[in-house]
Amino acid sequence: MMHPQRRLGAFIVAALCTALCAEPAHGQAPPRRIEIGRPTGTLDETFNLVTSISELRDGRIIVSDDRDNSLYIGNFRSRSAAVLGRTGRGPREYSRVAFLWSVSDDSTFMQNQFDRRWLVLVGGTIADPPVPDLPWVRTAQSPGRRFPVMGFDHNGNVVAVRLVGTVTPPESLEVVRISRGTGRATVVTQVGVQDPPIRRGGTVTVTVTPGPPGPDDIFHIPFLSVDAVAVFPDGWIAVARNDPYRVDWCAPSVPCVHGPTLIGTPPRLTDAAKQAYLNNLAANGKSIVTRIITYNVPLARTTGWSDRAPPFVERGYSTAGTAPVLPVPDGRLLVERVGTDGKASSQYDVIDRQGAIAGQIELPGNQRIVGFGRNTAYIARTDEDGLKHLTRHPWPKE
Repeated sequence: MMHPQRRLGAFIVAALCTALCAEPAHGQAPPRRIEIGRPTGTLDETFNLVTSISELRDGRIIVSDDRDNSLYIGNFRSRSAAVLGRTGRGPREYSRVAFLWSVSDDSTFMQNQFDRRWLVLVGGTIADPPVPDLPWVRTAQSPGRRFPVMGFDHNGNVVAVRLVGTVTPPESLEVVRISRGTGRATVVTQVGVQDPPIRRGGTVTVTVTPGPPGPDDIFHIPFLSVDAVAVFPDGWIAVARNDPYRVDWCAPSVPCVHGPTLIGTPPRLTDAAKQAYLNNLAANGKSIVTRIITYNVPLARTTGWSDRAPPFVERGYSTAGTAPVLPVPDGRLLVERVGTDGKASSQYDVIDRQGAIAGQIELPGNQRIVGFGRNTAYIARTDEDGLKHLTRHPWPKE
């Protein structure tokens, strides 16, 4: 059974609306195009697989590279990046990098994936000792009740998900808000973990071209159309629903509000769209669980696709940061979409707090938005050698 966190989840113009939105829900105006400005900073250091970024008060960033299993501290003024800490189980060490969670203007949490420790990074330094056995840690990581963390707000809470009932595999998960001070968990809403009716047949199966050192190598590309959760500093929680496509907003201490349906009838998933999805994986040099996709996989060697195109999927290309949603600094939600126009571009919806598509973004296929700062967006561009180049861009104002 795939870990719930891997299954959860852990974003473009009127001209693209036909391609992305298929049949828009009744009464919706075509979204406007959002243009991301030219880069205001570049790092000369390259990375292998950028999974998350935490921006510090002084403008530096912490970068987690899942393929290198390393943390880096990046400085755009000097255009440099240096390794932060090292692997291990001792002080200021980590066994496996994971998603970086900002918990205040200058503090970041990261969980060691192979044990129960949480590292605290204060500015660009790993604190010693790590997070002690605090109430919220005991609640989120008690034996047999491990709650995958979805994020931290700046009001003293951590948001996680937990199984509902004892069914295996579970039919749904509860989203809970846990007080970091008391460890008390409050149920916010539920999210689905089973594939909704839009998708049948499991993950996509890709057969790799025969060659040394062995015969055909069959592996799976996760193409999971499930709900995704994002947590905002002000305590709001966004839940992107897949079937039908909508975004629900959950403010602190009040019931969640269902957003409007954003897609009427999901479009058919054409062969051109399937190949574009595969090409986009290659353009970004992404890894699929334990595999690295650095070439365009021929569509003829794949099976298991759905008939209809889900609005978004968890690509599962990394052990961290696989969710298709990111909280935007202006309070809106970024949703990485599955394109249906046959282009291997990176396509995003920006959803406002009324649940409407406020705008859409399209980037070249070898570029992805990998994180945000206070008023900035960070983009990873993959070069022809599969290396990632990080640039900082001003996030456009509403």
